[in-house]
Order: sequence, then C-alpha cells, then structure tokens
Amino acid sequence: MSDPGQISILWGRAISQYATITKKKLEDPAMLSLTTVSDLLHVIEDENKNFTSFREKAPQLRRIVKHAMTPLELVGTIISDASSQAFPPSALVFSGVKLLIEAAKGASEKYDAIIEIMSALKDFTVRLEVYSEQHISERLCEKLTEILTTLIEVLAFARQEVKHGRLLSYGKSILSGSEGGREAMARFTKLVQSESSLVNSETLTQVKGATMTLARVDSNINKISQRLEDVRLGDLSREEDDVTTRLNRILQPSTSSEDRFQSLNRSRVPQTGDWIRDEKAFVAWINREKPILWIAGNPGAGKSYIASNIVNHLQHERNIPVGFFFFKEDDAVSRSAHQALRDVAFQLASNDPFYAKHVEACVKSLQEIPTLSSLWRKLFVNFFIDSNSKARNEDSRAYVILDALDEAFLHDRHELFQLAKDIKVGQSIQLLMLGRPQIAEEMNDLMETLEVPTIDVTEENNFKDIVHFIKSGIARSVYLRKLAKPVQREIVQKLATGAQGMFMWASLILQELSRVRNKGDIQKTLNGAPRGLSRMIQRVLEGFSESLKGDPQFSDDPFVRNELGIL
Repeated sequence: MSDPGQISILWGRAISQYATITKKKLEDPAMLSLTTVSDLLHVIEDENKNFTSFREKAPQLRRIVKHAMTPLELVGTIISDASSQAFPPSALVFSGVKLLIEAAKGASEKYDAIIEIMSALKDFTVRLEVYSEQHISERLCEKLTEILTTLIEVLAFARQEVKHGRLLSYGKSILSGSEGGREAMARFTKLVQSESSLVNSETLTQVKGATMTLARVDSNINKISQRLEDVRLGDLSREEDDVTTRLNRILQPSTSSEDRFQSLNRSRVPQTGDWIRDEKAFVAWINREKPILWIAGNPGAGKSYIASNIVNHLQHERNIPVGFFFFKEDDAVSRSAHQALRDVAFQLASNDPFYAKHVEACVKSLQEIPTLSSLWRKLFVNFFIDSNSKARNEDSRAYVILDALDEAFLHDRHELFQLAKDIKVGQSIQLLMLGRPQIAEEMNDLMETLEVPTIDVTEENNFKDIVHFIKSGIARSVYLRKLAKPVQREIVQKLATGAQGMFMWASLILQELSRVRNKGDIQKTLNGAPRGLSRMIQRVLEGFSESLKGDPQFSDDPFVRNELGIL
C-alpha cells in the first residue's frame, strides 16, 4: 500500500492551506460528519432555504452537486484506508462545497457561477466511480490524493471569489480573479491529465492483459454513463414531475385559463396596458399598501389585455408569485369560481415548495374541499391569511388576478366577494379583480368594508393603446399596409376617435376595411361606422345574415329564414 505518512502530510497541508485562504476551518467536527452526498445536500438545503434565489436554483444545484460528489463518496473509503485517517477524505471535500455555496448568500449570479464550476469539476470526478469497483495501485492512490487535496484548494479560492463578488464571468474563469486561483486550477488540470496518463499506463500492464482490462473499463464506463443518465432522468422526474403530478391529482386544474392567457399574450400589442402601472391605486396594491384592487371597464375596453400585462409584469419583471384565472361564459368550467381558485392554487404551488407542501398536507382529494368556502379556508386562509401559520415561509406570498368576473356564475361571484373580506393589509395575499362596472353594486359590502380602490378603464387612459392597436392591425393587413401614408393616418385618426376606448369596436372596423379594395369604399366604411359597440356588433351580424341569405345551402331552410328575420 501507499505510504500512510506521505498521504497524511498531503491532507494536513490541504487543510492548512484552506484555512489560510478562506479564514475558515475545514476540519470543523460538525462539518466532518458530512460523510455522504445525502448529508451534504440536506445541510445545504437547510442552511440556504430562506434565500429566494437559492430556492429558484435549488433543483439544478442539487443535481450538479449530486453528480459531481457521488463518485467521491464511493472512493472515500479507499483513500481513507491508505491514509489511516479517522474520517473519509471525501468529508473534507464536502465541507469545502458546503462553505462555497454558503458564500453565495442568496445572490442568484453567484449560484450560477457555482453551478458552472461544479459542472467543470464533474467532468473529472465521474471517473472516480470506476476506481470504487476495482483495486488501485499505490501510485494511483497517491495521485488521487494529490488531485483531491488540490481540489480542496480550488474550492478555497472559488469561495473567496464568490464571497467577495468578483464575478466577471462564470465557470472555471471565476478563479482568474486571483493568482492563487489560477495556479490552483492549473495544477488541478495538470494532475487530472497525468492521472489519465497513469491510468493508461497501468491499464496496459494489467495481468489479465490489455484486451480484458479495456473491455472491463469500457463496460464500467457504460454502466457509469447509464447510471448517471438514470440518476439525471430520475432526478428530473422526481423533483419536477412528482410534485406536479400530485398537485394535478389533488386540484385538477383546468387548461382553459392558461390557454386564454397565452392567446392574449400572442395577440396583445407590446406595451398595451402599461399605463396601469403608473396608476396610484395599482402602485399601492403592488406595494401591499392596499390588499384588494378593482379594475372596471366596459365590454371590449381591453380589460383582459390589462390582466395579461399585469401577470407578465409580476412574473417576469417583479419575480412575484402570481396565480390568475380568466373567467369566460362559454362553458361551465371557465365560469366556476371553485375551478378558478383551484387553478390559482396550482399555479402558486408550482412556484412555492412551501405552499405545495401545505396543499398536499391539508387536502388529499377534491372531496375534502367540496364548497367554495372550504376551498378558500383550507388552501388560502390557513396558509396566506392565518398569522399563526407555521407552514408559510417568510417569503411566501401570493398575488391573485381574477379577470372578467362578470362572466362568472352569479352565486359564485357573490360568495367570492364575501370570502374576500378575509383579506387585510399586511397579510401574504393580494387580490386584483377585473370586470364590467355593472357588477360593482354586488361588491358594495366588500368595497365599503375594505375601502377597495377602483381604476376605471376609460377612453382617456387607453387612447394610446387603441392607437397602437390600430397601427398594428394596419401593418398586419396585406391590403391596408399598402395604402398611402395619408390614408393610413386618416384610418388611425378616425378609428381611434370613434372607438371610444373599445378595442373590439376598432377590431371589427379593421376587419371590414381589410375587405374593401378602393378608396371610396374605405371612406364609406369610415364615415358609416356606427357609434357604440352594440350597434357595431349588430351591423356585423346583419352582414353575416345577408351572406347566409345568398347561400343556397341556407336560403331555403325555414329555420334559418326565421332566425334571419329576427336579426
């Protein structure tokens, strides 16, 4: 076997060097208890779970640490025996990894840098799993010890760079910030290369011959590759799919609202609805000074565009957990408030592991939340509103957006307004509702109890959005975009003025204009456009009925003739 004294000297030097670089003791008894990758991951999770950016990066970080460190756990016993130490050397490396991640202190870009350098280290450590399945020579044992002790030095310099925030770039290049880091990485790379040469040399001199040895190594590598792939796929499946599968089974969310949201995003002209962010009432709501906000607007005024704009703003620019639902009166599912709150709960749980655990703990099936009241109490009040909730993390909060409440079932809507009175300032849930002004009377009790502010979507505040919408419609029309610029400007001016803040009115006129082919007909269409959305829709229906009368397939049908007569 290798000289235990020489190997012990290498480890002692590595421990001392780490302390010199980082001012941290690597052989803390508490950290040396980290003898398995499972122990390491548990400690990392426990110490960093309060950082929002850590929770976002945690799945990727767990996977890369597991892949990079598992081989070290497997060969730890071999090298420990060679050094006659009381603890496996892998524990020292695990301690270095723990202290490296600890240094990030919740900074997202630092976690990215750590993930990148761990990925680089993984390319070497994966080789170590081969050694756990066969005898290794004294020379190779010493070489592996040199590599692992140098790895500890690399982790030390990486920790210093991460701690002091000198992240000009990611990955192995984070070590370029110091001369010591560059030298340590260079030695590590050189040792890895010499290890590869030594392995090749020993492989050729094995007693069983080169052919048998290479066959075995090849077999082992295939097994390792398959094992790592299985681990990777298993991790992805368990960590990303298992929770989603269970939440799907419990909450049975719909797809209609998500489909509606994606459709609105595709059709919404960029910047449409941005004006809402400057409204004082909205600023007070998003800053949690007011827990509930009501946005009212007439049919076709673009309320759903505003809702989709707010969802995007919260998700991507504010990084705030948001749950949403777009009511629609064309089917029972999209009119149900019970379905709406289940969809919201599913969306929130998909982005908050603490809330996901709460949902799984308090509800096993839909039978346990048969009413709107029971659903609200178990899934929302007990977690976001109850001040004594122990399940909630300090960062757990929810912004809930419910659009087109006028299209929800009447009874559901009334009950929802009563339940919303549970929401108070300072709690972890914010509610924003949108709908037609006609249902405001149903909300009188709620509005007075909580002094709910209102934003009215008017012709004045969405005029610019209407103009952008019309210009975008002209640009998309094969015919209209070829018109002379003065004609296009006239179309924009007349439609923006005539729309009176209604996107739907402008859209219907644009559709008519796209079908005409001369300037005279364009002027006729512009001048003859009826005022008001209801009259515009009536004209569209009358035009549709005329087209059916001329169709032999329908003109002789007495039912159709009767219906067209009503129109």
